[in-house]
Amino acid sequence: MSSARWIWSPRREYVNQHIFFRKRFELAQVPASVVLKITADTRYCLYVNGEGAFRGPARSFPHAIACDEIDIAPLLKPGPNVLAVHVLSFGVSTGISVFRDRAGLYVQCEIPAGSGVLELETNHTWRFSEAPLYRRQVSRSASQLGYQEHLDYTRDSFVGEGGKPDWRHADFDDSAWQKPHLLGIAGVLPWRALRPRGIPALESALRLPLRITGQWEGADRLATASTEESCDVACTAALEKRTPASRIWFDNADSLRETPHAKVQIVPTPAGQASALVIDFGETRFGYPVLKIDGAHGGEIFDLIYDERLGESGIDITRPCNGQAAAYEYSLGDRLTCRAGANTLETLQPRGFRYLMLIARNVRKPVTLSRLALHEVTYPVAERGSFACSDKLLNTIWATGVRTLRHCMADAYMDCPKTQEQGWASARIAGMVSFYALGDTALYRAGLQLMAQSSVYVPDGLLMGVNPSERPDCVMLDYCLHWIASLWEYYLFTGDISVLKEHRGTLEKVLSFFSIHAGERGLLGPTTNYSIFLDNAPGLDRGNLSATFNLLYLQALRAAAQIGNALGDSGLASHCSRNAVALADRIMMVFSSSRRSLLVETVDMRTGEPGDLVSQHATALAVLEGVLGRRDYDRTGAVADVVKDFLPAPGVEIALGPVRANLFFRGYVHEALSMLGHGRYALEDIRRTWGYMLDQGATTWWERLPMRPGSSRCQAWSSHPTTFLSRHVLGLAPLEPGWKAFRVSPQAFDLTHAEGKVPTPHGEISVRWEKQDGNRIKLELTAPSGTEARYWGTDKRQTQVLTNGTHTLEA
Repeated sequence: MSSARWIWSPRREYVNQHIFFRKRFELAQVPASVVLKITADTRYCLYVNGEGAFRGPARSFPHAIACDEIDIAPLLKPGPNVLAVHVLSFGVSTGISVFRDRAGLYVQCEIPAGSGVLELETNHTWRFSEAPLYRRQVSRSASQLGYQEHLDYTRDSFVGEGGKPDWRHADFDDSAWQKPHLLGIAGVLPWRALRPRGIPALESALRLPLRITGQWEGADRLATASTEESCDVACTAALEKRTPASRIWFDNADSLRETPHAKVQIVPTPAGQASALVIDFGETRFGYPVLKIDGAHGGEIFDLIYDERLGESGIDITRPCNGQAAAYEYSLGDRLTCRAGANTLETLQPRGFRYLMLIARNVRKPVTLSRLALHEVTYPVAERGSFACSDKLLNTIWATGVRTLRHCMADAYMDCPKTQEQGWASARIAGMVSFYALGDTALYRAGLQLMAQSSVYVPDGLLMGVNPSERPDCVMLDYCLHWIASLWEYYLFTGDISVLKEHRGTLEKVLSFFSIHAGERGLLGPTTNYSIFLDNAPGLDRGNLSATFNLLYLQALRAAAQIGNALGDSGLASHCSRNAVALADRIMMVFSSSRRSLLVETVDMRTGEPGDLVSQHATALAVLEGVLGRRDYDRTGAVADVVKDFLPAPGVEIALGPVRANLFFRGYVHEALSMLGHGRYALEDIRRTWGYMLDQGATTWWERLPMRPGSSRCQAWSSHPTTFLSRHVLGLAPLEPGWKAFRVSPQAFDLTHAEGKVPTPHGEISVRWEKQDGNRIKLELTAPSGTEARYWGTDKRQTQVLTNGTHTLEA
């Protein structure tokens, strides 16, 4: 039995607590492989003989905490070695973690040594120390995140000060460090189970800034602030009355983008003044900022401020987030206070930003800035899909969607790199883009599992909509419905039935809640206990009966029926099918407009009176679920008019007409247009709206239009045009789970040619078509082994069944 124990400091002061752990050992020789298992609550960074900087764990809930396996043999050497682990406890629940009144480190590792083994497990033989260089009384970075990182090297830091050995190296003397407190073996509360990471290890590479955007100067608020105030000042309004620099404060700043070993001289500023340098990484990125200062004299202070946009005076520093503030109130910043000599800040927590502003204060003598960069984190996945057509704008839109998705992929599908949350409405869209463009399934599977695991934190059989989290506002009923639909979509695209089996029990609990909530009325109404998102479009009424909400429920019921059929569970399948039929009838009865050609968006809960507004949301879902759109008149009449009626101009929020979908829900509207035979209107909206963002300088897709303070400029849910182009212009969609059978039905629209690939579990499907005379096209299709293609010609009436191989068709 392993001797590994969860360990921590005996002091129960978990809030923003940084602790250094060490285990020194001797090796006569280095084995070919040494697998170390490690996890921590909340974040760790592992060094082996001062090298490596392995970070983790993958986001998870405490009761099923992710455990990493790392082969450390390449970093070991004969003689003295050391494992050094920096662990950070948030001490609070966030939008990316859950706190259960305990923090800890767990390591399990055995090395063969002669006739026995050398145990490196965390136990009483390890040593620890509080990390004195990290100040604990600092602001939260955001309500979704942990705390700012303030490194004060003027304290006893253990980081190679004055020629002394660094704590991460074997020759460091840790005899004065303490023995850790033993919390228990694997399985001790709250860490009931150690689970494999489930996704590949993230990759990291140093990225230099793309350009220098400017230098600034202003009053240093910190100069007059008290010690207690100074921690908050750094990331709120520390540099007041900023103006463009009257002189060069950062000499040779361009070298920062040319070499990782720059020599930027920071010029002293007068007392009470500060200077600032803003750099641009070209687009929103995600990773660990790095700041290196050489030749410091001691007492210099440098603040790093992050944002996705640039104001007239550099980065507009916003108010601190107190955990209850609105989502846009960020205090994203970190600080380095220098000792004499060399100083380095590399954050333990990743940051998401495009622009970085370095504020220099208390610089009384020249110092050298040798690096201001980012260790960018990326999810390791190849781009197996591709798309190109005769319209260069659409090619750019497809590629920008993939780039947006990549920047939102880490240990989860993040809504955006800034907040780092995984909200399931966004993850559902991100997963679909990944299926079409990348071919990765692991991150989607891990997200489905995380959401299912959240059921232990929510009563009534519901799930958290943002995971891992336990924030009350993150229990969103429509996100639970999206999760049910996602289970079926995952199976359809992967053929992996094990996921359906794994989550069958959770699925039934969620369905049970909605069945009880619908009650005798047969419709879902609002609840004071839980949130409903739907879309960030003005005009949606969440306080009464909502057609959009109920149509999402209908979609989930039909997905659950298909899951029941796939599992051979006739009871689940028939139950959900009957409920879906009844719900569809009820929706038509309650939400039909006076002319019964449309559905109204809301019905008053008290009076039963229908509202006046219709919405693109409900109309689109009604088409997708067959509630509307079955008559020829729907394709030319009011139904088509509603889903074609997008905002009259990008950025306009209020206009006469239906409640219009914002960027998130626009994907469902585009699919409805295609189902009605009006895909060209969807393509026009993609060109106009997503093209507008490109015209405004977007490098990744925005969260919404019009933009509001704090809205993300790199939002995963806005990348769905990539899916649309692959699904409809290339014309590829699965018909049987795992693409065993798939549809080939390209839509030429006003294009002359298109080509691309879509990844499947069997290999890539390749399509190339060219428009011939009239509306006829010549198509070349390559289907991988084990698949069957069903080709619909341009007349949509003739179907050809094609087995694997390359085929040339004309229609």
